[in-house]
Amino acid sequence: MRLAYTLLLTAAVAATTAYLVRPEGSATAAKETAYERVLRTGTLRCGYLTSFGYHNLDPNTKEMSGMVYDVINQMAKNLSLKVEWVEEIGRGDFIPALQQGRFDLYCTAVSANAGRAREALMTAPYYLDPVYVYGRAESPLIMDVSALNRADLSYAVIEGDIFERIAQRYMPLAKPITLPQLTPVSELFVMLADGKTDMVIATPFFAQGYMQNTQAKSRVLRSSR
Repeated sequence: MRLAYTLLLTAAVAATTAYLVRPEGSATAAKETAYERVLRTGTLRCGYLTSFGYHNLDPNTKEMSGMVYDVINQMAKNLSLKVEWVEEIGRGDFIPALQQGRFDLYCTAVSANAGRAREALMTAPYYLDPVYVYGRAESPLIMDVSALNRADLSYAVIEGDIFERIAQRYMPLAKPITLPQLTPVSELFVMLADGKTDMVIATPFFAQGYMQNTQAKSRVLRSSR
């Protein structure tokens, strides 16, 4: 299974449409759109989500790095804009934040799905990532996800992430253990290593970030599809 990641590059469609549809004869002045504000100020106000490899944040220096960070900055440079990283927010909450005007773009790698496409516009995919189910090293290697669709198994996910939807689709019988948004993905693998869950659905970047900083070994239970 491979996810196509995109960048959300406009304000939410619902909010934009509301600005355009007004009762005939209304004296209410048209509200400035996010697009108009960006052009006027020359500044791109970004919501973002830190995650290993995609968007890193050094806890000591506060310096940012990573694939998404580089993509956004290069895009802004090409457009003669400067970037302000104004708010960290989870993938389950960014659409209301866009609608409220808290930032102009959600400058984070997200996978497209129907719910997000209904509320926001996205770029064309710019990166493909495989998705795996990870288990403890002593777990048997399983190549067919249907074998994991069991009521006696559990999986850990972060609320609002695409991995939650993937699990609901392919493993509806398995028990979800849902953690709040902005929980570090490494926490899911800690739960796995400690035996608090049987599986974690994630991309290799996330697994690499955990295993790079620990001696624990997790094992791929399912190959990419």
